[in-house]
Amino acid sequence: FGSITQQSQKFVRSNVDGIMGMAYKNLHGNGGDAIFDKLVKERQVANVFSMCLGYHGGMLVLGGYGKQFMTYL
Repeated sequence: FGSITQQSQKFVRSNVDGIMGMAYKNLHGNGGDAIFDKLVKERQVANVFSMCLGYHGGMLVLGGYGKQFMTYL
C-alpha cells in the first residue's frame, strides 16, 4: 500500500473511499507488483476481474465476476 503526498482539487472534491493500484507493472511507480498481480501469482484468485459501476456505488470483484450485476444489450 502507499499514500499520496499531494492531491489536486479535482480529487479533493470527489466522493471516493480510496485508491487501489491496479496498474500494469511497467506503469507502477516503484516497479513493484500491483496487489492484483500478487494475488494471481500466489494463486489466491484467477487472472480475471470485473467492475460494476453505478450512480450510487459500485463493486470490484477480483478473480471472477458477479452474474447478478451483468446487463446484456
